[in-house]
Amino acid sequence: MILISKNESSLNNFDQNNIPPEIPDFTSVTCTNLMIKLKIWSNKLKPGESIKFLTTREGDTNLKSAFNNKQFTYISKIIKPNVYLGQITKN
Repeated sequence: MILISKNESSLNNFDQNNIPPEIPDFTSVTCTNLMIKLKIWSNKLKPGESIKFLTTREGDTNLKSAFNNKQFTYISKIIKPNVYLGQITKN
């Protein structure tokens, strides 16, 4: 299950004590599998929609280069050590 929502440019409303259960946790997924899942899900987005998920520092670093382009915007916020809340938005 993925959480698709209208674009919310801020992740400030989230912290380690306030992560909705519907946000997928990919902290135990390999970086390759993470990229495959997010590429598939992101292609289903309509302009202005976004998906949120949890990832590791390594996943966050790789996603910054893969999803910051003309088609998508990627932002993230560190939630706790080695856990990041990421958001991909279709432009």
